[in-house]
Amino acid sequence: MRDTIARTPAIQGCLHHGNWIATGIKLATCLALLFVWSTLSAPGSPLRSDAKPVVIADFESRSSLTHWSGLACERTTAHAASGRYGLRFGIPKWSEGQDPKPGVRLSFANGRGFPLTDWTPFQSIVAEAWIEGDAPGVLAIKAVDRDGEEFWPNHVTLQPGKWNSVEMIIPDAAADANRTQVEQLVFYSPNPTNSFNVVVDNIRLLPLPPPPMAHFHLAYPNYRDWIFPEATNLTVECQVEAQAHHLRTKNLQLQLTLRAPGVERTQTWSFGPTNTVRGNLSPAGLAPGLATLEARLIELPGNRLLSNRVWQLRQLAPAEAAQLDSYIDQNNTLIVQGKPFFPIGWYGQVNETQTLEIAQSPFNCLLAYGTDKVPKDRMLPFLNLLHTNGMKLIYCLNDVYPTATYLEGKTWEGVSGNDAIADAVITAYKDHPAILAWYLNDEIPHALAPKLEAYYHRVRTADPHHPCLIVICNLSEMKHFPTTTDIFGVDPYPIPQKLITQTSGFVDGAQKAVRGSQSIWMVAQTFGWYQYHSTENDRGHIPTAEELKTERAPTPEEERCMTYLGLIHGAKGLLYYCYYDFRVLPQYAQMWPVLKSIAAEVQSLAPALLSPEDPGVLKWRPATAPIQATLRRHGNRLFLLAANPSAKPCEVRFQLTQSLPAQIQVLFELRTLPAKGKEFRDQFEPLAVHVYEIPLAKAAR
Repeated sequence: MRDTIARTPAIQGCLHHGNWIATGIKLATCLALLFVWSTLSAPGSPLRSDAKPVVIADFESRSSLTHWSGLACERTTAHAASGRYGLRFGIPKWSEGQDPKPGVRLSFANGRGFPLTDWTPFQSIVAEAWIEGDAPGVLAIKAVDRDGEEFWPNHVTLQPGKWNSVEMIIPDAAADANRTQVEQLVFYSPNPTNSFNVVVDNIRLLPLPPPPMAHFHLAYPNYRDWIFPEATNLTVECQVEAQAHHLRTKNLQLQLTLRAPGVERTQTWSFGPTNTVRGNLSPAGLAPGLATLEARLIELPGNRLLSNRVWQLRQLAPAEAAQLDSYIDQNNTLIVQGKPFFPIGWYGQVNETQTLEIAQSPFNCLLAYGTDKVPKDRMLPFLNLLHTNGMKLIYCLNDVYPTATYLEGKTWEGVSGNDAIADAVITAYKDHPAILAWYLNDEIPHALAPKLEAYYHRVRTADPHHPCLIVICNLSEMKHFPTTTDIFGVDPYPIPQKLITQTSGFVDGAQKAVRGSQSIWMVAQTFGWYQYHSTENDRGHIPTAEELKTERAPTPEEERCMTYLGLIHGAKGLLYYCYYDFRVLPQYAQMWPVLKSIAAEVQSLAPALLSPEDPGVLKWRPATAPIQATLRRHGNRLFLLAANPSAKPCEVRFQLTQSLPAQIQVLFELRTLPAKGKEFRDQFEPLAVHVYEIPLAKAAR
């Protein structure tokens, strides 16, 4: 039995540490750890509510310091949250030239440092921390995977005289890091303003809680719970965690009930062998006003209610819908003054010169930072300038979201306080024809999501005629934010350290978070990271050789590839970050025509990109080719967008379901390709993008 346990990764750390004897761990404890490890790591095993925490470090053994590195540390009996010993280390006050993140780190070291490298079954890593002395101090916790990718850290202000829990939520913090290959656990203090000693103890992994029995998703209405006059169905999707809750899907049903004055309608759908079912219920007969839609998960026999959810909906009158200036339709397309609109613009500033440069190009909108700091007598002429030049403004309310301190102690037109300023700004500008949407916040930690949801509801109540936009940069946290916005934005900035496919990965992640029921916009990188990380204060400085190697701005080929990766994966709006930093790059004169050319391409493709028409099936050979592609249809034409985000050239043979003309036009390249039957071939250099226009025969319609 001991040999079996010794070969188990969850137990190896105990043996290598000498903890088998030194810490007095009994066989029963090891068996419990073995049970937790085997249950949670087995492929396809259900999540268990009876899983136990796994101890990462408790410092009872003298050898427990072996795999800690960084600052000098020691075992101490002065403070211990469990057992007799804790780990003490001193944080030095930061000064110029010193490590801005002094701390300690524990390595996995093949199970000798900590017992588990696969943290996917766990909800969080938690430690107890005691700060010595009378002053508080900040301690951060993070993890690092085998490839050096870091989890997002969590910062905790330690209060003296008590134990403080320091926790990192693993699924949310993972971002691009690999939870199956965790190599290091790190405690540090970011730019500490004072020196202090800290003791950490009882470091442990806490298991994931059992999942909810059912996940109900309202697929339509997809915008503000409004039923538009043309709607033919109310759509709810239900996914059940059958295995985790010991349910048989063949015994389950989804029941939808619509209730409104003079209307009560119920319909039921069976799950069958799958764990997901989608139900469509007609809204016919609804008068303008409120209605409720209830989704119920029923188990047979006996019609036992297992779970339910209720939504309050609102049927719009035709006149109400016609008055909306901007909104999102059932296809997740932005509608402006009754017509589909593809936003393609820039982050920028309230700067007339730069705005006119953008306006004299194919770009059609601006998201100007700092607008809440601009007085009304300057902002109104700026809005007029935009409108005169055919531009729209995404008004930035990012300075006044809950907990924001940008305007602390300041006023806007005599109004103070975030809520009051937001209300006053919306009232002042909501009727101006240049307003496209409200930008609520960007890159906010998910802990604020409940407050951000309330903020979003206040803004949409204050202005029913324009949608709200947020932007999220943490892939693993996206699931927390769909209820805080109308439009879900993502800002992947991969160049040059990460793969360019992070772009499409972020768009896919957002699509998954909103379950296909919200408009996704992408923010593309135009800056160089060195502009923000350099010791040079001038963001327009000539980058050093090292800065060019590790933090350069994107090339023309990368800009076009990133843009099309976003479009291929369903982005229905594009913003570029950011014009005022892009404008000072040494290569601006070369890159500005490139960006304008890309914008012109997108504008010409906008009708197809926003079209809900079914284009048919697209395949390509070899299936392993590194390209990403999509097929769109607008009227009697197909548009095939394809990009090769890899560093290797390839030849691809495209296969469609329709018969093709003898020649295929390659847009923006002044060339054509021969087609045979339903196929054609093309070559893709690294980062190459090709767009094909294919006319359809009338018989194919």
